[in-house]
Parts: sequence; structure tokens; C-alpha cells
Amino acid sequence: IMKPCSEYKCKSLGANCMLVNKGSGNETCVSVNVNDVTSPIIKPDKEVLTPPYTLEEVQDKSNPGYTIKENIPAFTPITLGIEMDEPATCKYDVKPGTDYDDMPTVFGSAQLLYKQTVTLSLTSELVQENVTKTNNGEYSFYIRCVDANNNKNMRDYFIRFKVDPTPDLT
Repeated sequence: IMKPCSEYKCKSLGANCMLVNKGSGNETCVSVNVNDVTSPIIKPDKEVLTPPYTLEEVQDKSNPGYTIKENIPAFTPITLGIEMDEPATCKYDVKPGTDYDDMPTVFGSAQLLYKQTVTLSLTSELVQENVTKTNNGEYSFYIRCVDANNNKNMRDYFIRFKVDPTPDLT
């Protein structure tokens, strides 16, 4: 039987170990090695994507990301997810090139986790002053994450999708 991680158990693993997310039920022991200078590697979390939507991993100007293949009806909730190679907190913006510290919205939880998910009701979240609408009604979220050592992504990870242009008659 797995027992929850405690401060004592984590510290017993070595001086480079630190317990994060204390008191949350998601306590995780992470390495805070001073030699860790790499930011989290972000990949899609295909498991949480709302069915029947599917995604395709793509590269854009050397930035990785994914595109939702199907058009999403307006005001329909959809769950999007990412996973990282180390526990991280992530934020997003609708403008590319925004530094992590300047991004206005947390993607998922503010806790350091291996997976982050967010459920949005499009296009209600897109009715903002700074929303960038790209070609053919395509929208993008630009995500950056930070690990326990404060290593932040310098490049955007994006999620791109199209909102179905059909009028909502309901």
C-alpha cells in the first residue's frame, strides 16, 4: 500500500529533494538540484481531450504544440490537457511571445503537477480585448510552464483550434 509522501520521507531521499503542494493531497517529492537548468518539456495529454475531438502534434516556427482537428461549436465546453516531464505550474495567454511572469491566466492548477488540464467554454473565454484571431477563424493558446527550480519555458507551446462558424440557434 502506497503511503502519502511526507516532508520527512522526502528529505530522507537527499538534500536536493523538496516536498511541493504541501497540504493539498497532491504532495510530490521533487528534485531541486542546482544543476537543473532545463525548463519543463510540454507534450499533449491526449487522455483528457473531450471526445469526439482528436489532436495532431505540430511544429510552428520551431515551437511545438497541437491542433484540434475538428471545429468546436461555440460555447461548447472542451477539456484540454498537457503533460510535462517534471512537476510544473503553467500559464497561458492568447498572444504569442508573452513571458511566463506576464501571462494572465493559470493553465489548470497552480500546484506543481505532471499533468495540467483546463475546461473551457469556447468562445466565451475568447471575448477578451487581447485575443488574437488568426487566419480562417483559427485561435491559439500559448502556454509556458515553470518547474520547482523556477526554470521557465522560453518558447511557447501552443494549442490551436477552430470555432465552428455555424450560428448557434439554441
